[in-house]
Amino acid sequence: MHWGSGATGVENAILGGWQMSGITSAESGLPFTVTANAIDVANIHPSSETERANVTGAPLRPSGFKQTVQAWYNPAAFATPASYTFGDVGRNTMRGPKAITWDFALLKYFRITEAAQLQFRSEFFNIFNNVNLAPPGGGASGGFSTLGGESRTAVNGTNFMQIFSAAASREIQFSLKFQW
Repeated sequence: MHWGSGATGVENAILGGWQMSGITSAESGLPFTVTANAIDVANIHPSSETERANVTGAPLRPSGFKQTVQAWYNPAAFATPASYTFGDVGRNTMRGPKAITWDFALLKYFRITEAAQLQFRSEFFNIFNNVNLAPPGGGASGGFSTLGGESRTAVNGTNFMQIFSAAASREIQFSLKFQW
């Protein structure tokens, strides 16, 4: 027998018949490409946004480097390539922060007549309020851009490899729906 099987009609109307559902999403982090500044280094205009930076050191600094919002990767590990050359950073070789989201819903139907019922629903998005950071920004403006579906961040900007935003925090909504 399930919990509450001996409940009276009123108790069962309030406590019985609840339904729960949930979705868990775990993502490893969005890939992005480190590009050269917004100048046409390789002289291939107008495709200058596809120019990549050079790797000059270890992106994850040795000796205990910890990724933070101030420096997701070592900014000194990248440089603008020499004039009329292409950079050697591969496409989508860097990864942004991971993202974990737990969504939960709780609902119950209340029968009013044989043909009519009321549905109460509560939904909790990111119920544990995990902070899901965006990929690092870059460039002089601190911007992070996407071009043709590929995420990019530009080298040597004042905000290069810093994170400035996050996905939505916990959101809760309640609803009532009358069905007949």
